[in-house]
Amino acid sequence: MPARRTRSVLIARLTNEGPGRPQAAILDELRRCLLDGGVPPGTPIPLDEVASVFGVSRIPVREALKTLIGEGLVEHRTNAGYAVATLTNAELHELYLVREVLETAALTSSVAAAGPGRRHRGERRAPCPR
Repeated sequence: MPARRTRSVLIARLTNEGPGRPQAAILDELRRCLLDGGVPPGTPIPLDEVASVFGVSRIPVREALKTLIGEGLVEHRTNAGYAVATLTNAELHELYLVREVLETAALTSSVAAAGPGRRHRGERRAPCPR
């Protein structure tokens, strides 16, 4: 007896409530699902099932996926189909470098805007536990 196929995490999160052109609605909904963090990297994107959710052929789904590939959210794997993009170690390292610079700039700006009285209060606080 063949194993029962489980429903994709992505398919379970898709909704077909967006008005407008099918491809734009598909693109917006796929992007929303990928960016909200509910679909793990590497998750396959079943073309036929996405098309079924939206009641369209595979063509507008493929076009939406091509756009998402350009945005770095989706990967196309030869002979394996589409999947949610994964980050390499180098990309993760770069992401954290950028985050460090942005957070340092935000903190520096906040301290400068706080004024002397508030700055002194912040310096007296206990350091964060690690």
